[in-house]
Amino acid sequence: MNRLAAKSARTAVLVALVLTAGCATTTTDATGQPPATPSAPGTSSSTSEVSDAQAELRAETVSDPHELPDDLCTLLDSGEVSTALGIAVMEGQRNQPNRCNWSVEGSVDAQGRPDSGLVAFSAPVIAWLGERAEIGGYPARRKGDHGVCHLTVLLEAATEDRPKPAGLSMIVVVKDSTADQCAATESLARLIVSRLPS
Repeated sequence: MNRLAAKSARTAVLVALVLTAGCATTTTDATGQPPATPSAPGTSSSTSEVSDAQAELRAETVSDPHELPDDLCTLLDSGEVSTALGIAVMEGQRNQPNRCNWSVEGSVDAQGRPDSGLVAFSAPVIAWLGERAEIGGYPARRKGDHGVCHLTVLLEAATEDRPKPAGLSMIVVVKDSTADQCAATESLARLIVSRLPS
C-alpha cells in the first residue's frame, strides 16, 4: 500500500468513527469535535501554521449570526444528499444532539461501521485550516483529498461571552473514490445555510 492509499484508508477509518458517533463516546473530544485527521507519514502541521490559523479564526466576522437547530436531519433529505454525492444514502439519523449522519447502506469497514456518507454537526470551531471558501455569505474552510472532504462554516464569530466561535462542520467520504468531494459538500452546506431560521 503506497503512502496515498494509506492516508485515504486512515481518513476513511476516522470518518467511520464520526459516522457512528453516539454509539461510542470516544469519537469526539471534550468540545464535541471529532478527533483531528492523522497526517500522512512525513507531514505535520507546524506550530506557526496552527497559530496563524487561530489568529485568522479570531479575526473572522459574521454579519448575520445563526445558531443551528438541534436536529440537523431536518435541513437535508436523503435524496438531496444522494444527488449531490452521486451515491445512494439512507435517511439521516440523529444519534446525538446537533449531529446527523447520512450513511450508505451496506458500505462498512472491517468492524462493521459505516465508512461512506455524510456527517454534519454543529460545535465550537477549533481548527480553521484549509482553503478559504464562502458559503451563503459565511466564511468557511475546506480540506479535501481522494473522496474525502471536511468543510467548516463559521456561523457565529467569537465574542467576549463566547470565546470559541460556533459553526457547521461537514465530513463527506465516498469509499473507493478519488474524486474531489468538496464541491458536493459545499452545495449541501449552502442548502443547510439557506434553510436556517432567521
